[in-house]
Amino acid sequence: MRRTTGLLPLCLTLWLAAPALARDLVELPAGRVYSVKVDADVRTLWIALAAPPGGTLEGLDVGQKPIDVGLGDWHDNSLREAFTATLSESAPGQHPGISLKVELAKLPQPGTYDVQLSLRQGQEQQFLKLQVLVPEARLRAQATPLVERVIGLFNGREDTPGLFTLSETSGRSRVTNLSIQPVTAATSGDTTITGNLRFDTVPGTPLVPVVIPPGGSADIPYKASGDFPVGTAKGTVELLSPQLQTPLTVTYEVRTRRTVLWVPLLLVLGLLTGYLLRTWLKYQVELNEKRVAAEALRLKLEEERRLRPDPLYLASLAEVDAPLAQLQTLDVKGLSEQLPQVEQRFEAARAEFDKRQTEAQVRLAEAEQLLSVAWSLPASTQEAMGKAREALGASRKLLESNSVAVADQQLKSQLASLAQELREKLRTWRGAVDTQLARFDDAPLPLREEDQKTLSTQIEHLHDALRQIPLDAAQLELRAVLSGAHDARTMLINTEPQLRAQLLRILYGVRDVFDAGGVPLGGLEQELQEWSRPRNGTVEDELAWLIDRSRPLERVLKQVTVARLGGTPDEATRELIDQRRYVDLAALVVQRQQAEAPRGSPILESFSEPFSAPHDTPPPAAGMALPTVPAIPLVRFPESPRGLLGALPEALSRLLERVRQPAAPVSPAVGHALAFKALLRARAARTFIAGIGILAVGSFLFAEKFTGTAQDMAAVFVWGFTIDVSVDALVDVLSKGLKQA
Repeated sequence: MRRTTGLLPLCLTLWLAAPALARDLVELPAGRVYSVKVDADVRTLWIALAAPPGGTLEGLDVGQKPIDVGLGDWHDNSLREAFTATLSESAPGQHPGISLKVELAKLPQPGTYDVQLSLRQGQEQQFLKLQVLVPEARLRAQATPLVERVIGLFNGREDTPGLFTLSETSGRSRVTNLSIQPVTAATSGDTTITGNLRFDTVPGTPLVPVVIPPGGSADIPYKASGDFPVGTAKGTVELLSPQLQTPLTVTYEVRTRRTVLWVPLLLVLGLLTGYLLRTWLKYQVELNEKRVAAEALRLKLEEERRLRPDPLYLASLAEVDAPLAQLQTLDVKGLSEQLPQVEQRFEAARAEFDKRQTEAQVRLAEAEQLLSVAWSLPASTQEAMGKAREALGASRKLLESNSVAVADQQLKSQLASLAQELREKLRTWRGAVDTQLARFDDAPLPLREEDQKTLSTQIEHLHDALRQIPLDAAQLELRAVLSGAHDARTMLINTEPQLRAQLLRILYGVRDVFDAGGVPLGGLEQELQEWSRPRNGTVEDELAWLIDRSRPLERVLKQVTVARLGGTPDEATRELIDQRRYVDLAALVVQRQQAEAPRGSPILESFSEPFSAPHDTPPPAAGMALPTVPAIPLVRFPESPRGLLGALPEALSRLLERVRQPAAPVSPAVGHALAFKALLRARAARTFIAGIGILAVGSFLFAEKFTGTAQDMAAVFVWGFTIDVSVDALVDVLSKGLKQA
C-alpha cells in the first residue's frame, strides 16, 4: 500500500511535463517520403517546412550533415557523406524549407534511405526523419551477343566486332559504371572453355565508359576473350552497375570457324589421296582375283585328288601342280600369262580321265549285260556266275570311287578268269546233255510218227546249238561263250516241257478213253500216280527222268491195251501198235467191248485233239529285256573364280583342317591360300569408301555452313577422297551389269 501511494505523484508529474517535451518545431506539408530521379551525379531535394499552430520558423537552424542515414539495417558514416542539408530562408512566393543535396555517386545502390536531420530553435531541438527513395534502373538487352571468329590458315584469328544494345526501361534512373562478370563457363557441346565475353574497353579498365540515360539506350562494344574451339560455344555473363538492384543475366554465343580456303585445299588433297588409293586398290583387286583363281585351281586339284584317286589321273595332276605352286609369287602380268596355260593343262587331264572313265563304264555295262543271261545257264555255272557278279559289283564300286585304271584292270582280269572257269563247267554240262540226247536216237519214244519226227528235228537243232558253243579256242570270247550256252540251254528248257506234254497226252488220252467207255484202268493207276509227281529238279534231271520213264510207259500202255483186247491181235491191232497210236488202240478196245455189251456207254469217235497237261514253260531268253547300267555321275566344278564362291568356303575349311594337323606337309601355296580374304577385304574397302563418300557428300551439301570443325574438315576431305573411288566403283558396277544383261 505504501508503494502504490508513492508512484502516484511521479506519474502525475510526468503527464504534466510530456506535452512540453514532444512539441514539434516544424511540420512537413509534403510528407516525409521523397523520390529522386537518378539522371546526374548530384540531385537536390526541396523539403518544404511549415510552423506548427502557435509556433514560428524564426531562429530555426538545421544541421548540415544528417545525424544518421540508414539503408534498411545498414547504418554507415559513408552514407551520411552523400547527404548535405541547408536551411533556406523564406522569400516572397516561397515557403522556407530545407535544401537536401544528394550525391548519387556516393550511394552504393538504389533503395529507400532513412535520413534523420537535426533541427534546433533556441533551446528546443527536433529530429526530423525523412525517407529518400533512390529508384532502381532496369536494363533490357535488345539481342543476344554473337561473336564471329574466323581462324586463318596459319592459326591467325579475326573477330567480327559486335555492338551490344542495352535499353533502360524504368525511365527514372540512369546506368553508369557497367561491368561484366562471367556466371557460367562457356561450353561447346560437352567441352568447357576457358574463354569468355568482355566489353571492348581499354585494357586494365573493367568499367564501361558509357552512361545510359533514364529511358534511353546505348550500344556497347564487346569481344571474345581467350581461346574458343571451332564451332559454337555458349556462355552466360552478368552485367553489374550501382544503379542495378539485380544484375542483368545475358547469354552469348561465340561462333568460331576456319577460313573457307580450307575447302579447296582439302578437296585437292582428298582427290589426290583417293586417286592413289583407287589405283592401289584396283591393282590389289586384280592381283587378288588372279591369286584367288590360282588358289581355286589348286583347291580344285586337291579335291580332284581326293575324289578321283586314279593313278594315271594323279600323275597328270602332278604335272599341273608343279607350275601352279609358282603362281602365287608372280605379279598381275605373270599370273595373266601363266594361269590360263595351267588351266588348259588341267582341263586336258580331266578330259582324258573322263574319256577313260566313260570307256570303262561302257565295258562294265557290257559285262553286266552278258551276265544277265545267268538264269538260263546250267546249275553248275551258277556259282561262278554269282562270284563274277560280285566281282563286277566291286569293279563298279571302284569305278564309282573314280579309280578307273584299277577298276578297268580288275574287270579284264575277272572276265578272263570267268571265261576259263566256264570252259570246264560248260564242257562237262555239254557232254552230259549230249549223252542224254543220244538216248533219243537209240530207241524211239512211244509217240506218233509225225510227233517223233518233230521231236527228232528239235533235238537235232539242240545238238547243233551245243556244238556251236566256242569252248575249244585258246582265248575264249566270253560274249560268244555265254551267248551260245544261253541259246543251247534255252532250247533245252523249251524241249523238256514239249516232250513231257506229248507223253502225258498219250497217257491221259488212254485214261480218258477208258473212263469214257467204262473200261477199268487196270495197270494204269501206278503209272498215272508216277507221272503226276511234281517236278523238283533241274531241266537236265527232268529230261533224264522223262527218257527213263518213257520206256516203261510204252510197255505198260501196250500190255494194258492188248490185255483188254484179248486173244491174238489182229492185223488192225498190230498196225496201231506198230504206229504207236495207243489212244486209237484204247478206242478200239472200248469199241469192241461196247460191241459185246450194246447197253454200254457210247464209244468215243475220235481222240485226235491234242492233250496238253498243265506245265510251266520258261520264257525264251531272246525276249528278255537286259538291265540298264546307270552311268556314273561326273562331278562338275565351276569354271570361273566367281562361280567358285559357293564351293570355296568348304574347301577353305578342309584346307584349314589340314593346316592344323602338324604331321601333314603344308605346301608353300597354302601361305597364299587366304588371297581370297585379301580380295574380299579390298572389295569391301572400296565399297566402304564409296559409302562413306556418299554420306560425306550428303553431310556437306546439306550443312548450313562450313565452320571448319573436325567433322566438317573430315567430310570435305572424304568427299574429295571418295569422288574418284565412288565414280570408279559405280562405273564398275554398271559395266558388269551391262555385261550380264
